This record gives sequence, structure tokens and C-alpha cells, in this order.
Amino acid sequence: MKISKLVLTIILLGGGLKILAQDTSVVFQKGDKAPGSFFTGNAWVNVLAPADTIFNTQVGSVTFEAGARTFWHFHEGGQILLVTDGKGYYQEKGKAKQTIRKGDVIKCLPGTEHWHGASNESSMTHLAINTNTQKPVVRWLNAVTDHEYLYGKKYQARAPETQPFGVEAFGKSKETVIRWTGNAGFLINSHGTTLMIDPLLKDFDMPVMINYPIAPENVPRLDAVLITHSDNDHFSIPTNKDLAANTRAFHSTFYVDSLMKNLGWKSYGHAIGETFKLGNVKVKLSPADHQWQNAYKGAANRFFKKEDCTGFLIETPEGTIWAQGDSKLMPEHLKMTPPDAILFDFSDSEWHFTLAGAVEIANAYPDTPLLLSHWGTVDAPDFAPFNGDPEKLKKLISNPERMVILAPGQPYKLRPLKKQNKIQQNEKK
Repeated sequence: MKISKLVLTIILLGGGLKILAQDTSVVFQKGDKAPGSFFTGNAWVNVLAPADTIFNTQVGSVTFEAGARTFWHFHEGGQILLVTDGKGYYQEKGKAKQTIRKGDVIKCLPGTEHWHGASNESSMTHLAINTNTQKPVVRWLNAVTDHEYLYGKKYQARAPETQPFGVEAFGKSKETVIRWTGNAGFLINSHGTTLMIDPLLKDFDMPVMINYPIAPENVPRLDAVLITHSDNDHFSIPTNKDLAANTRAFHSTFYVDSLMKNLGWKSYGHAIGETFKLGNVKVKLSPADHQWQNAYKGAANRFFKKEDCTGFLIETPEGTIWAQGDSKLMPEHLKMTPPDAILFDFSDSEWHFTLAGAVEIANAYPDTPLLLSHWGTVDAPDFAPFNGDPEKLKKLISNPERMVILAPGQPYKLRPLKKQNKIQQNEKK
């Protein structure tokens, strides 16, 4: 540093001299090192004007080294940031990350969760003006992850690249082939009997991260569409409206059947435990518990019952497929004859199995292939039902090599479990 940028202050201290050096190239000095419990990387805080009984405002200068940032936090009284030097980032929860530069002014409303800091290639300094300090000035939350910092959102596991398919997937066959179509949707072709489970192939009301493997208007024929419940990521009216003309029948619970009949579709309602046939395929409704609407005032204009939701046990010549549907963990889920494949929901949501519950199911059927479902599709990193992570699951279940991570549209040939494995699993129950 050149001597011209220093001011030497001489203070008489009991007959001696003390020389203090101050950097005049910045308006305010860095101040004290910010605590690592609330900041990632190196940052400094200089409180310039503490709040007092006259002014309900606190002013400070905060300097961030490149890559440094605050934790997520909010101010009950609000905050104004005035960027005085450098380049950085500012992000509010649920919104895109913003780039901020010298001269920018940011108003953060009371109670708005956010973070701010330097860019990864430049330092940044801002004045922080905390208003209405008669309220608690700041409430600190969790750290901003590297993925959030770099990409502006939480890490979200993504599905492999889509493998589109066409009419060939619906033709005659000498085997049972399963294709994941995204989210909770699957296409099954068992020896020419074709059915879709919870198809979502267009016009969802949240952004998606995949390309759908087929457009619903390009589906040539279906013997059935099976719907587990009425949530619109499972009962997609835009998708099923396009499928209706080429679908022999829709099947679901009595409640969802009533919705479909109101739409003019050929549909059938069934009780939990009831069985019906589709060509050479036998389908049985399995129990589910997904009454989330009852817990939130205004979420629905009716009371939901357990039997309004279902799973499906689909018996084919090659074996049984369990399409779980959305559900909390129920004792019945752990006591079935081991299926030959599970369309496996492992999202860590209280209205689903939770990750721990999904692991319990997986380990109850330790040889059954797990075709991962309800993940990698919807761009909603803060919404647990859409955020299963295969890498986490792999570390928790027995025989993790049986996990099947399908790309949307990728075919999977069903193979029966060895008879001895089924007997051993049944004996454990």
C-alpha cells in the first residue's frame, strides 16, 4: 500500500506516542471479523450507528471477500442495503438470485427470508440499514449451500436425459415392459395389454425439469388409465383429457371416479382391496393414507377419507408390480407378498412415506427391484414431495444395487423374483 493512502494519527499516551494507520481508500473501515456461525467465508462487520432510544435504526458496513456470504436470515423490521463497492449476490427465498453492484439499493421487506454476499470472483461491500429495531433485528437460519450460492437454488436431483418413445411401445409383446414417464407416471405394456398409471404429460402448474417422453395426443391406445388419487400431479386433467379418446376405461377410487364421470370419461370406481381384470393383467387396489387436505383449512371443500386414495398391485405373467401411490407408511405396506417390482416413492415428506419410511419398505422386501418414482421431475427445490435424492437412498437401503434409476421413457423388462427369495421374505414376516 502506498504511503499516500495512509493517514498517521499521533496520540499522546502518558508521555509516549502511538501511531495508528488508517486506510483512506475506503469510506469506512472493515471492522470486526464476522462470526462463522452466521457467515460462510471471510467477512467483516463495522457497526457505524447502533440503534438507541431516539433512533430505531441501526447502520453498519459489511465487507465480503469473494465467495463469502451470509446465512439465510430475515429481519422482522426490514432492511435496506446500499452497495458501496464491488459485485455480489442477493436472493430472497423462492426467487431468482440477483447480481448486485456498486450503487445498487435493495429493500428487503420485514420477515422476508434472504441472503447476500460477494460474487465468486469479486469482493463486495454494502451498508446495511436495519429499520424498526424495536423488533428483533435479525433471526439467523441455515447456511447457504454451495449449490444455492452458485446456481441460485438448492440442489435438486435430476433424472437422466429423456428417451422419447412412440407407437412401438404400445404394440404386441411377449414380455412385460415398464417405462417411467416422469414424476409418479408409468406406462406398462404386458403382452400387449397397455396401461398408464398417474400420467402427467403436459400443462403442469409448476415448472418441470424433464422433457416428456411422449405427448398424450400421440398415445395410440390404452386398455386403461389407473389414477391413485386426485392431486393434480397424479390426476392430470389436461393429460387425461387428451388420452380419453384412445383409452378403453379409467379406474380409480369411488371419489376420483366421480370426478372423471363429471368430465364425461368412461370410468370405474373401486373399493380398497377390490380386484379387476384388464386382459391378462389383474389389478388390486392397495391401501393408502394421503388425506393432507384435512390438515389445512381451505385446502378443500370436503372431508377426505383414506379410501379416496389408493395404490395398485398389478399382477402380470412375469410378476407383480406395486404402484404405491402417495401415502403415509401403513402397517399393511410391510406385510405383503413380496412384489417383483415396486414403483418406489422415496420423497421425504410427512404426507408420503418419508425417507425413513421408504427405507423401511425397501428393507422389508430386500430383493425387490425399486423403480424410482416421484423425483427429478418438478422444479421445486424447497418442496419435499418432489425432492427424492437417489444418492441418499442408496446409502440407507439393503442391496442398493437393486435401485433402478430410469430415464423418462427408458424401458425396463420385468423379471420375476426367484421363488426361493419370495419364500424367505415371507418367512421373515
